Amino acid sequence: MKLEHIQVPLVEGKREASYQMHRYYARKPSNIVSAYIQAYSQSNETVLDLFSGSGVTGVESIRAGRNAHVVDLSPLSAFLSRVTATQIDTSKLEGAFKRIEKAVKAEIESLYATTCPNTGEQVVPTHFVWAGPKNKPDEARISKVWYEIGDEKAERAPTPAEQEQADEAKKRHAEVWIPSTKLSYGDKEFQKSNVLKTVAELHCSRALLALGILRNAIQKERNVALRECLMLAFTAALQQTSRLVIVISNRGSKGGKKGKSTRSVEVGSWGRPSYWYPEDHFEVNVWNTFENRFKKVLRGKEQIVEELQGTRVVDGKARSTDSPTLHLHTASATHLTMLADSSIDYIFTDPPYGGAIQYIELGTLWTAWMDQEVDATQEITINPRQGKGAAEFESMIHEAFCEAHRVLKSGKWMHVTFHSKHFDIWSAILRAIVQAGFHLEHVLHQPPLRASSTALYQPFGSAVGDYYIRFQKRKKAAVVPEAMPDEDYEKVVVNSVKTILEEAGKPIMFQHILNRLFVLIFEAGALLNTKVDPISILKKRVGHEFELVPHEVDGEEVGSLWSIRR
Repeated sequence: MKLEHIQVPLVEGKREASYQMHRYYARKPSNIVSAYIQAYSQSNETVLDLFSGSGVTGVESIRAGRNAHVVDLSPLSAFLSRVTATQIDTSKLEGAFKRIEKAVKAEIESLYATTCPNTGEQVVPTHFVWAGPKNKPDEARISKVWYEIGDEKAERAPTPAEQEQADEAKKRHAEVWIPSTKLSYGDKEFQKSNVLKTVAELHCSRALLALGILRNAIQKERNVALRECLMLAFTAALQQTSRLVIVISNRGSKGGKKGKSTRSVEVGSWGRPSYWYPEDHFEVNVWNTFENRFKKVLRGKEQIVEELQGTRVVDGKARSTDSPTLHLHTASATHLTMLADSSIDYIFTDPPYGGAIQYIELGTLWTAWMDQEVDATQEITINPRQGKGAAEFESMIHEAFCEAHRVLKSGKWMHVTFHSKHFDIWSAILRAIVQAGFHLEHVLHQPPLRASSTALYQPFGSAVGDYYIRFQKRKKAAVVPEAMPDEDYEKVVVNSVKTILEEAGKPIMFQHILNRLFVLIFEAGALLNTKVDPISILKKRVGHEFELVPHEVDGEEVGSLWSIRR
């Protein structure tokens, strides 16, 4: 069968329920990943993802009738893949949840229970707002209590007894298991930590007790598959029950089924890729959060269970069978010793972009509660706290793609997705891949389903969406071309932008320029032989070849558009 390359962007589909069960960073659209797998491999062939993350490549591979090997340093990755793909009886999963509910719901709710002063009724608050001095979490105090009585969404100040109730929870911590993991590499604090020094400090005392009670009950479930599904709902609840949930001003939201919210503030989320401590933050009822996350897990399993009939999931290598098999490997991408030379038919992977996301650090919230440790010395990243700079990153990413080159069959293809505003990282990854022997064949910009309106009109912003870069392994290894003189490279960049603007025929957003710029630089043969950031070149050319045109929306200036200067 003749292979037809994907040469144009695909339309991103709606995120399926199976990929809404648990948060993870930089998850790629499943329908697009599936399209690439089906275009570049055949049924019963083997697909590899050496930076598996949330596991989309592996799951979509077995769904399409392929075998897959997925590799990631974090045990969370294998856990997400395994729970997503393992076959279970969803009616039994509902039964397991009801056992947990019967065992601990009342006890957890008693940690929050209070009395409504207006009606005298006992209520179980859903949220508490905490406030305190900046960077002093131990001095924070409850400032608001939320609960519902009928259709009323009550918000009031706390009583002294309610503050005491929250503080008293700490005395019971010895009754439950709570992780002692530090947010550090030995004596060096995580790059993404702030005033919170341990995983336990990411939650207030009452939330810690409630989580400990809940986790202990889940661990008593004897069926491994059911227990892991329950643990998925548990770990998914960790972020929204933490002190990292910010308080935001009331934006006049509708407030769900019960009408417009009249409360003074709204619930935010853990929005930053760091352990930043907001002095005003929420404490969200642990049972409610777990129950909501369980409903998402149940919907996800119901959606995918029929589609994965006849597949299997194994830890590590296993004997070949007629069933599409997902092999899970918790290992470094630099040492794919579990895979034989020329054993892989297609690679689809999304590598780390320097230190843009500190996966091991941010994943510690989850892995600590899973009672799992991760060897951060093997992480491919840029992180001074680990003693890793740009040189170490490029060296390790090169090792990983040397392994990818070794295991891929000759004549077969690999797609690497990329999203970063830092050209030095882009350049380092491409050099590392070509130095490993791969031939760079094609660069395609894949726009997102939606783009942030604030990002669209920044005069020197970054590309919105991802680049999907196609490589091939050939009998003769590729070589990195000699460096292009800076003057010649600058001409390529400027002429490429002129081409983009002339084709548009009107002023356009800078991100639209970037979406095509790297493709044109590649087509001009200049992508691999420079370390000069094209954005730095373009900044110097404003006022010469180019000009910035103010752009207004509803009469308000929101940014600038680019145009050729006449």
